[in-house]
Amino acid sequence: MLPIAATLVRERMESRPADVDRAHSELQAELGRVRCRLRELEAAVALIERATEDGIRAASNDGERAETLRASALHARRLASA
Repeated sequence: MLPIAATLVRERMESRPADVDRAHSELQAELGRVRCRLRELEAAVALIERATEDGIRAASNDGERAETLRASALHARRLASA
C-alpha cells in the first residue's frame, strides 16, 4: 500500500508544475490583453482631451463651449462603460 501512495503523491507532484506553468501562461496572456486595452483607452482619452481643447478653442460663445464639454463627457462615459 505504501508504494502505491508514494506513486500517487509523486505523480501529483510531477503534474503540478505543468498546472503552474499553464496557469502562469494564462496569466501572462491575460496581462497582455489588459495592457493592450490600457493602451487603447489611454489613446482614446488623449483624443477626447485634444478634441475638447480644440472644440473649446474653436467655440465662438459659451453655448458652443458648453456643448463641446457635454459631448466630451458623453464620449468619456461611453469609453468608461466599454
